[in-house]
Amino acid sequence: QQLKGLKISLINYLRSQFYNGYLYMTFIIWGVMLALLVIRFWAVRSLPLPMWGDSVHHTLIAQLLVDNHGLFDSWQPYAELQSLTYHFGLHANVAVFSMLSGLHIARATLLVGQFFNAFAVISLSPIAWRISNGNRWSTVATWILAGFVFSMPMHYTNWGRYTQLCGQIVLPVAFFMIWDLMETSERNERVDQVTKKIMRIIKARPWGKIFLVAILSSGLALIHYRVFIFLLGSIPVLLLFNLCRKNWKHQIVNLSLAGTIGFSFYLPWFLRLYGGRLFEGFLRSVTTSPSTLSSYTLEYNAIGDLSVYQPLPIWILFIGSIGWMLWRRNKNILLLSLWWIVIVLMANPNWIRLPGTGLLSNFAVFIAIYIPASLIIGLAITSVFEPFRNRNSLIFNVLGTLVVCVAMVLTGRDRLQDINPEFHALATNQDIRAMQWISKNTSPEARFLVNSFFAYGGSTIVGSDGGWWIPWFTKRKISVPPMPYVSEKVPFSGYVQYTNSLRQMIEEKGYIHPDVIAELKSRGYQYAYIGAKQGRVNYNGPVVMEAKQMIASGFYVPVYHKGDVWILEIK
Repeated sequence: QQLKGLKISLINYLRSQFYNGYLYMTFIIWGVMLALLVIRFWAVRSLPLPMWGDSVHHTLIAQLLVDNHGLFDSWQPYAELQSLTYHFGLHANVAVFSMLSGLHIARATLLVGQFFNAFAVISLSPIAWRISNGNRWSTVATWILAGFVFSMPMHYTNWGRYTQLCGQIVLPVAFFMIWDLMETSERNERVDQVTKKIMRIIKARPWGKIFLVAILSSGLALIHYRVFIFLLGSIPVLLLFNLCRKNWKHQIVNLSLAGTIGFSFYLPWFLRLYGGRLFEGFLRSVTTSPSTLSSYTLEYNAIGDLSVYQPLPIWILFIGSIGWMLWRRNKNILLLSLWWIVIVLMANPNWIRLPGTGLLSNFAVFIAIYIPASLIIGLAITSVFEPFRNRNSLIFNVLGTLVVCVAMVLTGRDRLQDINPEFHALATNQDIRAMQWISKNTSPEARFLVNSFFAYGGSTIVGSDGGWWIPWFTKRKISVPPMPYVSEKVPFSGYVQYTNSLRQMIEEKGYIHPDVIAELKSRGYQYAYIGAKQGRVNYNGPVVMEAKQMIASGFYVPVYHKGDVWILEIK
């Protein structure tokens, strides 16, 4: 009889949970999470390496963390740089994942990037829960929009922009915790008369939340400097929304304590940055007046066509959702909207005649616009259908589940098509086979000339095919250093100009000019590498290596040719 009674109680409990929607929401939430991961990993199943130029130095930094069992200064044997001031949160995760899984670092970078791509969607949950007053359907709608309907953040995989993605996992959680801290009231505790006033004040603090905010904010600063600026943009808005409260002084003290403790956590890394080239670049940005900005800075930081970031219908729906929720007097939407307005102003301080343009790029801001867009549109959609949910929750849950499933199926196919290795992948399997030949048939001291071009207004040279991967695969040096060479400590004064000058000479005279050959020999280059992409990844200019022309010149002799890959020895 007891077992029978237990069985009936269990059935009644599950039935009540089913009708209330809790059981339903559990299955839906886990189903959407699983679908997010499946879409991300299925899209990259055939990729041999992570894509685009950022992935090259991400892989090298993670490899150096493993090789050195932690942080490092020297980039040898992969490059000649002598410091690490680049944000390293992503790379620490990749290094740990590689050591635990046994996968090589490049593969680990690709897979960790896909985890982060899904987590960047899932981590929007705290804000979605907060602005909807605990409506789980708002969270699901946010996930569907950011993870399936919008092309961002899925498109980050094409660029290998996993550092910003890593920061945007922590950003919503840190924002939520600061918001929560700002609305925490002082505890009224009776203390013994003998207790000192200072002890009474200390005991009244919500120390758990203060330390959480400190850890999250300092961690975000280690993960990505620009995304940390996003978080800073929320502080004045949250202060504005809380200054009217009776305990506003208390909140400012709590926030100040969290900031001080967080900075003390970050201080060792700040001392590493202080005086370095990244820090000098920061100082230049904040001290350059709007009237003296270069035409390149203004052009590089231009917002451009908004449809590049999201389709026009999404922008219309986004703005309409803001208007709808503000008309309904939802102050949370006002807070979110003002936060992102502040972020846009931080990327464009010249609009209000302030210095700092270039410190935060419009590109970084607008590729992250999926964060407020998915949250606000998701809340607006669930608000429209809320009356139907109140009338009959079971029918609403069933229909909602069908809508979620259909949306994932229809839009999931589009997200798979976002991944475009034909355009974005630097290296192919042909390049990987060529790397194996290099390792077996060339000296460890051999240097390779690879395809490249000038980027960032001519300040930096970047690789344009699989040749940029040679250092990681073979530990041989190439003519294009990892991209952070413009911000890290270099082996000698003038290294950046010296490195760039070779590409400048090649653009002026070509690969077969005797002066170029003499310069290559004087710098110790023995080989030229032409990747399977023929130097055309993100580059449409006229100056690329052409094997037949180079061989015909008599200055180059082919020593390897399979498929589209050529390796030429410089005579």
